[in-house]
Amino acid sequence: MQSPSNLALVPRSTLHKSSPLLANPQEILMTVHALSTKSAPAEITASEAARRYADYLQAKSYCIDESAWPLKALHIRSNTDSSIDSFRYDFPAFAKSKGIRVEADYSSFLHSLTDRLAYLLPRVKATSFRPEPKQIFTNQYGLKCANTYAPFNPTVPDVFVMPAILEDYLSRVFMNDQDRKYVTQWLADIVQNPTRRPQWAVVLTGKQGSGKSSVFRLLTAALGGRHTWEHNQYAPAFDKFSEVLPDNLLVSFDDAVALHNTYQKLKQNITLCSSGNQGSSKEGNAGSVRTYSDLFQLSPAISNRARRQTPICCGTFRA
Repeated sequence: MQSPSNLALVPRSTLHKSSPLLANPQEILMTVHALSTKSAPAEITASEAARRYADYLQAKSYCIDESAWPLKALHIRSNTDSSIDSFRYDFPAFAKSKGIRVEADYSSFLHSLTDRLAYLLPRVKATSFRPEPKQIFTNQYGLKCANTYAPFNPTVPDVFVMPAILEDYLSRVFMNDQDRKYVTQWLADIVQNPTRRPQWAVVLTGKQGSGKSSVFRLLTAALGGRHTWEHNQYAPAFDKFSEVLPDNLLVSFDDAVALHNTYQKLKQNITLCSSGNQGSSKEGNAGSVRTYSDLFQLSPAISNRARRQTPICCGTFRA
């Protein structure tokens, strides 16, 4: 019986009856065949390859932005767009990772891939913010919008024990027990219930370096560094087409100087947002847009008369 050619490379001393190479040559051949078959790319049609790629891209939060021409590839969660041709350049890496091979002419397939994806991927007319899991939703004007909200699932223990360092900090910033309770619940509710509309705002006054800004930093960290905005002026929040209020869960005005009508504008945004009658819209300014922003004002001490303070009436407490 003629030995397989690959046995010629094995030292003669190993070729004895107990050698595993000679135990079952047929099993060895079947194993080699199975390994080679497993690594071979599976050939699929061009339509099937495009469909699988579209499913993959959609799972990665991609869609088509048709608000302008040419069409753009939009990554929903990061709210960044790019040329739709980027899909074509990334396909070879996808095909290799999935072990697939296109039956049709590869160059022709790549040339037509962007047109196929423009049809297969969901299309949106605008981007908007709504704290809910849906990546795409239809707004009150019937427009399909990409939801820029990045969901997060905070861990809520059955029994919460506040860390000593945090308890000490809150006790120094909010010396009144009732104030500390209300503000702590207000902060926690933003994280735990982002879809609940705010009805009141928090105003912190105190000397510079008293720890007012750290409250905002703590909540920003709790929200994963997303959907918060901080500025030392009120104007950007009320500009036409402003994305400050519609696109954030928490808006902080740090040491901002108020004008004569600032109080009325803040009050309007606090009281009317629960009914969706907001004056600012990022969806073409076609009317009103529902906002979920909590307003947080950090001001210097009341005795500092060089700046106009903006009192905000507290309505029903959020917690």
